[in-house]
This record gives sequence, C-alpha cells and structure tokens, in this order.
Amino acid sequence: MASQKRLLISGIENLGLRIGKKELSALDLYTQVLLEWSGRINLTGHRDQKQIEIFHYLDSLSLFKTGLIQPGLSVLDVGSGAGFPGLPLKIFEPTLEMTLLEASERRCFFLRYLARLLELPDVRIEVGQARDFARETEASFDLIVSRAVGSMSKISSWTVPILKPGGLILLQKSRKVENEIQENRKELQKLGLKIRETIPLSVPHLDRSRFVVVLEKN
Repeated sequence: MASQKRLLISGIENLGLRIGKKELSALDLYTQVLLEWSGRINLTGHRDQKQIEIFHYLDSLSLFKTGLIQPGLSVLDVGSGAGFPGLPLKIFEPTLEMTLLEASERRCFFLRYLARLLELPDVRIEVGQARDFARETEASFDLIVSRAVGSMSKISSWTVPILKPGGLILLQKSRKVENEIQENRKELQKLGLKIRETIPLSVPHLDRSRFVVVLEKN
C-alpha cells in the first residue's frame, strides 16, 4: 500500500500538481468504493489499486498538462463511466462546475453515491445518451471532455450544440490520431469546429502513447 501511494504521489507531482492529505484521502476512498462496486457493476477492467491509480487517476489528471483545465469552467464529461476523467479533475480543481453524462443507470447510481461520499460540490450526474442530452440542454459548457468514447465525429456532432462559442472539446486518445483527424476533418468543419491542436501526453508510469485532440467551436 505504501509503495502504491508513493507511486501515485510521485506521478501526480510529475504532472505539476500538488497533492495534500485531502486529495490523497479522496482518491483512496474512490479506489475503495470502486473496487467494492466493481464486483456488482461493470465499472472498470482494472481490479487492483496500482492499475486504477495509473490507468484512471494519472491518465485523467494528465489533462491538466494541456493548460486548458482552468478554475471555474463549466465542464461536461461525456461517457463518464466510473467518473473518468471528470471526478479526478474535480478533486484537484474544486471550482469546476462538473457534469457527468453516462448512459447506464446503474453507473449513474454509483456516481451519485460516490459524489456524495467524496463531498464534491457542483457535480451533476445525468443519465442518458449524449445526442438526447444535447436536445434538452442549452449551449452552456465551456469545455467538453471524453476519454475513449466513440469516434471523433460522433462525439463532436452530439455535443457541439451544447458547447459555448469559443468552447473546447478535449478528446483523449490512446493511439496516433492523424488518420482519424484526416478522415473527420471535413465533417468537423461542417459542424463549426476547428482542429486547434493535437497534444501528446506523457502519463507517469504508463508505458504507452496518449494524445489529446483539441477542437474549438467557431
């Protein structure tokens, strides 16, 4: 346990973040509840603390390296699953207005329970598909994040109506994305989105490539 905590702490510090007792306690509680519930609900394929800390917490928190996660933003996490990347971002930047969108009612029940347990303010849990949620929601989000959920064009077409003008979509990808960008470039332009940049991310203790595609609403 102690070695795993040191791994987590060193990883978070390598991302340029400060971790105190409050954040560490929140992540430890997160892990405990996630492992308990994973026996009943399909929340994650990673079933030990070390894997959860690397593949979920550090991978989610690597978004801070983009410099685009700023205090006070209204953020939508699409296909949040077990709360990634939205809840780790919220733990380390409590001023974010965070909405977690997840299609599974059982996972949403878990997310509501977890958010209450972690005592996180300004967290909304919404159950449903992104396309349906967008039909009922105003353009109110500064930032939309999505981790390994669907294709670039699908996520963008579903969510661009609820993104503020000038707002950003951050899509986390686990492989080189040049081909996907080229395949979707025309469709993204039709949606009023500009491909601002692709940012390579180095996730501590994770020996694989990670990228963030940044799309901006014109």
